[in-house]
Amino acid sequence: MKLTRNHLIGLYFTTAAIGAIFTIMWLNGSLTVVRIIQNSPQIAIIPTAVNLQWLRFLTIFAGNLLVACLAALALVWMNKPKITISALLLSISFNGFLLGTIGGYAALAYGLLYIIAGLVPHGIFELTAIFTAWGLSLTGIQRIKSHQLMKAVLIDNLRSVVSFCVPLLLMAAIIETFITPLIIEVVA
Repeated sequence: MKLTRNHLIGLYFTTAAIGAIFTIMWLNGSLTVVRIIQNSPQIAIIPTAVNLQWLRFLTIFAGNLLVACLAALALVWMNKPKITISALLLSISFNGFLLGTIGGYAALAYGLLYIIAGLVPHGIFELTAIFTAWGLSLTGIQRIKSHQLMKAVLIDNLRSVVSFCVPLLLMAAIIETFITPLIIEVVA
């Protein structure tokens, strides 16, 4: 069976659902303890001061850019199709499961509207960029298998990451850092 971008997207959302179900089942009984910890004055929750927002922005952007670059460039550069496809599927599964786990926890703790307000505004841009990078990796593998020069594939992928993924990831990081907290305040 030939892997397509639709397979990758389906895998991502399937593992996200599995992560959410796992978290909801696991945390349901211990949610009271989690709420007590969150309300404790001794526990410092992620700081939201204005002077730390730029650090948060850079962290979010750098992390997402790393995922996109690794997918689009490093996986193709490995030049071992079976290892590359396995690494790609593992990356997609891990990211999907992580999203589902965090989403499941937030749904239990704060409700579904919180999830929608917290993920959708920046997720549209972020997921588009990440899925594109994963698709570039898959396309790059197919191009290398058809005996195209690896250097040409890497240059094309780098151009696509810089011209398409980077602007989307910048927009996603700006929204996630500066706009999403305001939306959540209104919704929560």
